[in-house]
Amino acid sequence: MLSFISIISLAIVVAICALGLYHRAFNDNLLQCLGMSGLVLFCISRIRWIWAFGVDDPSWTGLHASIALYAIGTLVKVTISHGRAQGWSFIAKFDEKLQARKTGAGDFDSKPHHWWAP
Repeated sequence: MLSFISIISLAIVVAICALGLYHRAFNDNLLQCLGMSGLVLFCISRIRWIWAFGVDDPSWTGLHASIALYAIGTLVKVTISHGRAQGWSFIAKFDEKLQARKTGAGDFDSKPHHWWAP
């Protein structure tokens, strides 16, 4: 099971990094592109290792999953930012729902308070 989680996590990182290297929404500098390229190569070699020998240390699975979550979070952030700039309707609807749920700092009601909404 740990091998499966690691392989899926690393495959997610490879896909998101490849997207980040080629999509214009990611405004990366040269060092970031080189870092993502290195991460893609590392992930591919690690997937091959895990496929052949399995996970040698369970803590690696936690690292692989954490890197995948970070990549997913970055993808969401870039997608929302790029979507706002491009005027995507589903991002505008998402923003409207966030604004409708926002409450004041001292208000107590049934709505949850979102720390990320300005």
